[in-house]
Amino acid sequence: MARCQLRIIGSRILWIHPRAVFAHDCDPGFVPHDGAKGIECAAHLSRAGTRLWTRHRRHRFRHASRTAVRTFAAGLDFNRYLVVYLANPTTGITGLYRDLLVSLGYEPPFSKPRLVARIRTALEDLSTTKHRAPVVILDEAHLLTQPMLEQLRLLFSDKMDSQSLATLVLVGHPDLRRTLHLSVHEAFNQRLAVRYYLGPLDLQETIGYIKHQVRMAGYTAGPLFTDDAIQRIFEYTKGIPRRINQVCTTALMAGLIDQKQLLDESTLRKAIADLDHE
Repeated sequence: MARCQLRIIGSRILWIHPRAVFAHDCDPGFVPHDGAKGIECAAHLSRAGTRLWTRHRRHRFRHASRTAVRTFAAGLDFNRYLVVYLANPTTGITGLYRDLLVSLGYEPPFSKPRLVARIRTALEDLSTTKHRAPVVILDEAHLLTQPMLEQLRLLFSDKMDSQSLATLVLVGHPDLRRTLHLSVHEAFNQRLAVRYYLGPLDLQETIGYIKHQVRMAGYTAGPLFTDDAIQRIFEYTKGIPRRINQVCTTALMAGLIDQKQLLDESTLRKAIADLDHE
């Protein structure tokens, strides 16, 4: 395999490459075949209001949604938008308020009413004085409780509920969609302007994803996986990028040990067996 070096240190086998082929996260440069839908969604996300972004299969697709969010945030004009990313709603609503204020560059006051007042003032100042639109991204939003959702709705509502002080992007498991459809959350659910479901890759997208990762690593010496191997990768991973990264990396290691230039289905069977026995 071009530009690869195999080192054996004790019982550990290390594959060295100028850039890891299949890193832990999705490459933000990869846009699947239905990526136009995601790009269109991202365009809407930058407008004030509340957005819902759910991902497939709980923890197994978490990194893909975060990659999509990072790509969306990176595409916003810094001079026009201020992106605040909040990763841990388990701190409770007061903890979220404090994290939000710190991210906005303010020292959080002690009492909850003052926290709310300071946040609203900070968001208004950001929009009217600095002419930057705040975009608040709240990850793991499926962990929000009913009272927290209601308090967030009230926090961002402005001008007799006709406007929003910021764009709020909720990112979470499909459970979040079901939660918001409960009657108790009707007021919040009605304010969702954009909903986007991030599912797994299909076979053609999986093929494109693997080719993209290999190309970005600088490998140009022809195909690296046979068609049967890629089919096996798709069947085993169900199109989940993190799983694709994992099985492809293991297959590359197996191929290096067997001194193969083309990874076939037998190599994939070995890689999958190793993963299943971990």
